Amino acid sequence: MSKKVATLPTWFWPEGVPRAVGVPPLFLDEALVGKWAEERPDQLAIIAPSEAFTYSILQSRITRSAGVISKHLAADGERRLLIEVSSRTKALLLLLSALKARCVVHCSSSADERSITRFNPEVLVTERLIRPGVGAAILVADDVLHGSEGNGAAEGGEPRSPALALLTERHSFALHSHLGLLSGAIALTSFMEMPDGVRILLSADPGSWWGFYSAISALYLGGSVVICEEDDGSAIAQTVRGHHVDAVFLTAEQAMNVTHRTARSERMIVRETCKWLLMSVDTPFPVKQRKALNNLMGRLAPTVYGTAETGPIIASHPSWCVDESVGIPLTNAELRPVDPVSREPIEVPWELLEYAAIDVKASHMMTGYDDPKETAERVRRRWFFTGRLAMMDGNGLYYLLP
Repeated sequence: MSKKVATLPTWFWPEGVPRAVGVPPLFLDEALVGKWAEERPDQLAIIAPSEAFTYSILQSRITRSAGVISKHLAADGERRLLIEVSSRTKALLLLLSALKARCVVHCSSSADERSITRFNPEVLVTERLIRPGVGAAILVADDVLHGSEGNGAAEGGEPRSPALALLTERHSFALHSHLGLLSGAIALTSFMEMPDGVRILLSADPGSWWGFYSAISALYLGGSVVICEEDDGSAIAQTVRGHHVDAVFLTAEQAMNVTHRTARSERMIVRETCKWLLMSVDTPFPVKQRKALNNLMGRLAPTVYGTAETGPIIASHPSWCVDESVGIPLTNAELRPVDPVSREPIEVPWELLEYAAIDVKASHMMTGYDDPKETAERVRRRWFFTGRLAMMDGNGLYYLLP
């Protein structure tokens, strides 16, 4: 653990929250679905606009679908699968099925030809009957979801194997392992002090890092993923009320919609129902907007900074926030200042620097890019160069810079 995290003032580190947590060596489907299918078979796992799945039913569904997927993939090799569907419900079900089939999976609501060519999947699962210009085998999403072939068991692989490929800002793919993703869900929910059985809203593409963490955080806690298929504030508010959602994970843009583009009655739904409103930010968040969200909730609205390569790494806590600050390093995450040009570590405390670039090391960081050369360029001795400029004050609070 870095010296800076270890010396963070105790009044900013949440009391009772661990600074580091261990991770069980499980595949994601085992930790998120299989465990609860045994312990809480009748608990609702996914609540979608037109259907719902208990953990027992979800386990059965993804096992069957994994069997369909496995039948069309080579027994050895990387077993790459690309999912292209617009429905968040279908995307999440297919993602869980692919993880159980031990694929390396990428999911997008609309994959472009450049991404498909670079990812080079063996199989493409899509809503289109014909997808021209693709060399992969094509499966129709509904056929996979309603298939009944095989038992879904996959040979080989281990929890450190690549499981999920997230598209980065550079249009490359960051590969994440089962173990790393599980570690990220544990770190985020531990830091935010979310209890077992929590209901979390999924209002983003589950193929994005933020959307995926929304879903797996709820499933890791044996709770429910409540899916909203629309992005507008009114739909989010109505979903929150209809299903008694405890936690809402929003992008900065969605948070703006909720506070500025919904009726007061809808804003009050969010205030009266939700206990957590978390915002994913990748740039400085306007102080005025932060205060508006705090007023809306009648409590603090934490911000979370992360990337497709790292997952969540800096966050404020529901018990406190400084309006201008994005927060402190998350559980299991270490940060150090580096020169933004040379990328060499700066041997000066953060608080004495005018600014620096963020280097991060975390148990939930990617295993690497799909291109080894890019991995060598951005990762040095397990430290990832984000390129994001930040400053830190004497209290250990981080501030993103434009």
